[in-house]
Amino acid sequence: MTTYNKTTLKTFFEQGDIPTGTNYADLIDSQINIVETGNQSMAGALTVPELITPRVSAAAANFSGDVSAANVYASGLIVAGDVSATGTVYTSALRSTNGVFAGVGIVSAAGTAQATAAVLTNVINRGKGIVDGSTTGFTPLANSAGLVQYLFNEGASANLWPPVGGTINGLAANAAFSVAASSMVTIVHLTASAMAAK
Repeated sequence: MTTYNKTTLKTFFEQGDIPTGTNYADLIDSQINIVETGNQSMAGALTVPELITPRVSAAAANFSGDVSAANVYASGLIVAGDVSATGTVYTSALRSTNGVFAGVGIVSAAGTAQATAAVLTNVINRGKGIVDGSTTGFTPLANSAGLVQYLFNEGASANLWPPVGGTINGLAANAAFSVAASSMVTIVHLTASAMAAK
């Protein structure tokens, strides 16, 4: 059947008209149906006071408030105040006009070996409490392929140990990477156990 806008549909049902079966079918086909399982599309924008749904698919989704959804699929722009997700957010690109913000935490150096090194639990880490410039140190998070962490070493030189069994910059397994005093190190998790640091 054919889909029509409201203005055209009204002409089929004016006073004195005798709508045909085709007119009724066109009326039905021109509406969004809440129990349909196939994709439905709209020519214009949809404005709703509240949107709570398991899935939203759109070429362009513009939100001025909160969005509560299990899945939001958009090939265009999503505009919102605050966006919160309790699961994983997947995207082919992430852009921000105000930069990317991440958690900053202070980590006190610990241990004298890989097994007792202080774990860098934040994206941006301020390393403090370095006692021994040759053995005291830190270790990145384990099993975090794709993560980028930063360490600003605010003291004497220290060791950066890989997670147990891991490597840094292709060094031998479990070998420490030396972090200079008062320096910044970027750690890229290439796989679950291999990482690069500079």
